[in-house]
Amino acid sequence: DRYYVHDQESHSAMWLKSNTNEKTRIYTAYFGGLWLSSQGMIRSSIYDPSFIEDKEAIGDGYIFLRYVNVVGGKLLCRNRQWHNLTEYDHLFIERNKIYDNDGSQVWR
Repeated sequence: DRYYVHDQESHSAMWLKSNTNEKTRIYTAYFGGLWLSSQGMIRSSIYDPSFIEDKEAIGDGYIFLRYVNVVGGKLLCRNRQWHNLTEYDHLFIERNKIYDNDGSQVWR
């Protein structure tokens, strides 16, 4: 699943492309930017180590979660280590899930 692109991720990336612009901040786990780039032609995604590795809140913007994040419950950091998504619950409290297709999510 690290490299496989699921249909849900493609639809989510296309949804993001049609509902954001080039200046929109879109945060993602490691490799997530490749999905956004290839499936949604989005070049502005951000991998923020403070979010994934330090588990700190990020600024305004969207969070794109892939299939492996939503279904597998894991986030990948730049060291290619998996972290349980439940460790990040506190970072989603102030956010709203605005897109969910049972395999990919977008939070704002």
